[in-house]
Amino acid sequence: MKYIKNIIIVITLTILAQTAFGTTWSAAYPYIQKIDGQNIAVKAFPYAPYSGSPMTGATKVYQNKKLLYTIDEYYREKIFTSNDGQYLAVVHTSNSLGISSYTSFGFEQFNFNQKAIEIFKNGQPFKTFTLKDVIDTTKLAHNGQFFYWGYNVDFEAFDDAIWNCEYWRKDLNRSEKKECLNGDTASYCKEWINGCDSMKIFEIEKFIYDNSIYVQDNYLFVLTNQNTAIRLDFNTMKVEQIPINKIILDKNTFNPPKLNRKYKKVKLPDKFDEPNMKDGRTFEKGVADLFNLSISDNTNEKSFCIFINPLVLDDNGKCIDYYGRVYDKRISNFFTKESINRSMTEKLDTWVKQQTFDTKLIPQGFDSYSFLCIVNLKFDN
Repeated sequence: MKYIKNIIIVITLTILAQTAFGTTWSAAYPYIQKIDGQNIAVKAFPYAPYSGSPMTGATKVYQNKKLLYTIDEYYREKIFTSNDGQYLAVVHTSNSLGISSYTSFGFEQFNFNQKAIEIFKNGQPFKTFTLKDVIDTTKLAHNGQFFYWGYNVDFEAFDDAIWNCEYWRKDLNRSEKKECLNGDTASYCKEWINGCDSMKIFEIEKFIYDNSIYVQDNYLFVLTNQNTAIRLDFNTMKVEQIPINKIILDKNTFNPPKLNRKYKKVKLPDKFDEPNMKDGRTFEKGVADLFNLSISDNTNEKSFCIFINPLVLDDNGKCIDYYGRVYDKRISNFFTKESINRSMTEKLDTWVKQQTFDTKLIPQGFDSYSFLCIVNLKFDN
């Protein structure tokens, strides 16, 4: 029965184009993060773990184990705090193209006013820097769907070199390696030595790539793929673009303070699990009883489709956030404004907010959790 219901949900989400999953996200998990040299800790909880970023959740900032503030969202990407924890920065080095218009010739106009760096102050939105504030948009690289302006390493370019280094290292005997190191010009010597030299360069570049956003001396640094570094002063909120060689004087000794993030694996509900009612009824049964209708397990035999996303419950089983609609499938098989049954939607809204739900599905340690609920109903025969 659950398998069939999940299939129906997937079909419904596909039809619901405005809410269908364009991207399949791996499950997000709670994490704790700290930056070297700071006495600030960040604890984050994803309440909608199968969603993109940001999602409904909680990001809690602590100083010396004292809670400073909470942001009601969870971020998959790295986030960075000022030394006193007052400011929190979210850096978006990848942005959708954000096509805003088409000309009569079909050319798109890209949106450079998208968020590149978001700043929160004491948990509240404080300042936003757009793409055009931090980067040369005339040189902004994109792949047809996304802009990317962060530090870049051409991983594919190093594949052959890494292969040559590893292959010849295993294949050559000790005598042949010695001859190569003493200047033998055989082709395999060149492939082996050049490959290993490139591999060393790759390891350095990958380290820079992995640590290309960092906080040092209360400055946020973002290394870019335009040979520049963005430097944000947390004290003045001033942003500068600086040549990268003025920031990284020697790549071999580059070693900024690291952001250390540890994820905690917890048992999460399945993506389409729905909470039961406190009285033991399933959510579907509760909704069906509300409208004196029957549950339909067949997409071809339904009169109404109830779509709820999100249904956010706290750890007491009470609804704290909700958005739902009742669609009359007798009017249209599509989810349109015209097919929304207003009176049933209002009745559902009032009912959901008055209910107490079972909390067994809320993961351990979570204050809240967000559910996606789809219920198909039909008239009794």
